[in-house]
Order: sequence, then structure tokens, then C-alpha cells
Amino acid sequence: MGEVLIARFKNKREADAVTRLIRKHSASSTLVRGKSLEDLWLAEMINEGMKEKRTHSIAAFEKKLDKQIKRLAR
Repeated sequence: MGEVLIARFKNKREADAVTRLIRKHSASSTLVRGKSLEDLWLAEMINEGMKEKRTHSIAAFEKKLDKQIKRLAR
């Protein structure tokens, strides 16, 4: 998985400016807007999982998701 940047901005104009800057310097980037960090992280894990050829158990997935949620809560 690549790096994930989660940021909060005062307004849409600031967010759009940063998005343009990131896209200018990065070959591939995905902008996801939302308020729930857990949902955003889950969506990123699903996107990465769709690229993999192997399967993972639900227990392993839940364990990794819980770990990431705890990390985001800090």
C-alpha cells in the first residue's frame, strides 16, 4: 500500500489547492473527501485488496482494520 494522507482544511479552496499540488508532484493520487476516518481507511483497504491476487481471512482483515483505527484515533 502507498502512503495515505489525511488532512483537515478550513475551507474547500485550501483543500483544492493542496490537491492540485499533490497531483502535480505525484504520478498517481486519489482524493477522497469525507468526515469519518474509519470509513475512509476501510475504503482504502478495500481498494488495495482488490489489486491483490491472494485472499485474506476475515479475522486478519478485522485485526488490521482495528489496528489502523486505533492508530488514527491518536
